[in-house]
Amino acid sequence: MKKIDILVKGRKLSEKLFGTKKKGIKLALETAKNELEQKKGESESKYEDSLIKLADDNVNYKYLINQMIEHKQTVYNAEETIKLIDSIKEDLNSEIDE
Repeated sequence: MKKIDILVKGRKLSEKLFGTKKKGIKLALETAKNELEQKKGESESKYEDSLIKLADDNVNYKYLINQMIEHKQTVYNAEETIKLIDSIKEDLNSEIDE
């Protein structure tokens, strides 16, 4: 159908735009969540690597422990932000009282 036909009918364009916008919002939330889950996984892996490095000879404990703290903080922040994203999704999916 041509754009002019859609414009004349009005509602069909609005419905199409609504559907597209709704999909875009859901996709943005899922993308953000997936990126955080990936970042969390990477930080967990780096933390485990740091634990192993503690056994190395001549290890710089202060530096390594600071790195471990950063990795744990990243994991914590990702978990909390994922909870917030889930909360936003629940808000968007909730019913509106009229």
